[in-house]
Amino acid sequence: MQPQDAPAKALDALAKVCGDVRPGEPAEGVLGIQPALVAAPGNVAEAAEVMRVAAEMGLAVVPRGGETRLDWGAPPRRCDLLVDTHRMDGLVEHASGDLVAKAQAGLPMDRLGEMLAERDQRLALDVPLPGSTVGGTIAAGAAGPLRSLYGTPRDLVIGLTIVRADGQIARSGGKVVKNVAGYDLGRLFCGSYGTLGLIVEATFRLHPVPAARAWVTCGVNGAGEVYEAVQSVLHSPVAPSAIEYIGPGTVSVLVEGVPDGVAARARQLTGLLGGTAEITETAPDGWGSYPDGTTLIDVSAPPTALPHL
Repeated sequence: MQPQDAPAKALDALAKVCGDVRPGEPAEGVLGIQPALVAAPGNVAEAAEVMRVAAEMGLAVVPRGGETRLDWGAPPRRCDLLVDTHRMDGLVEHASGDLVAKAQAGLPMDRLGEMLAERDQRLALDVPLPGSTVGGTIAAGAAGPLRSLYGTPRDLVIGLTIVRADGQIARSGGKVVKNVAGYDLGRLFCGSYGTLGLIVEATFRLHPVPAARAWVTCGVNGAGEVYEAVQSVLHSPVAPSAIEYIGPGTVSVLVEGVPDGVAARARQLTGLLGGTAEITETAPDGWGSYPDGTTLIDVSAPPTALPHL
């Protein structure tokens, strides 16, 4: 189906089940592929109906959240229907006593962070791209330096609701950290880039906001020194929350906890990292950010391979 002649039949069928449906615009292209139609369901039931109609009419579907990572992954062959999640942007539940929160897929991560912070809690995922949504973060499997201690989305998602390509709603997990209800869709969908179904809701395991934070940053010269610095920290009792190589020439370590403990661990790190190490209460420039450029490559390797990368 070509964008310029999106069939009125498909538009009409989608309009009967979704309150926000329209033809796609050239500026909404996904890696050069313009969508013929755009639908923005307002809840899980609408999303299921949209996907059902798309399946019945043979429409190729691409999900869209905040568009911060829409150009990640392989380009679609077709984009007959762009399903936009921006209307599903609520915090469904926050059980602060259980350190659990359930959010809709279109909720921006930074706004979720603000809501959780009101009760001194957080979802321990970095947000390097403002506007990133809950669903997009899970679909991209995106994580930053905090993954060193807290893991990636697949480690923090304890429940997931998705809509399959045929419009059927599937749920897994629950509202407790230790649960074995159903298949672990969370791990399957993390990093799926929207190819397995439409993520509509997610339940997360939370952590308390730390009372204090400190970054210890030092200069390094070459991959060998980076490796030595990282290994010295990992094999120490400091228990860092994150370690990042901010190239070129800088390694930074984050420690979190109670003020006295953070101060003591930061001083210990300066001894490990050498005389050039500095302690700051704010993140160094470049911390948790993606490098500049138009190409981003994710490389996974064992720590022993670091000097050779």
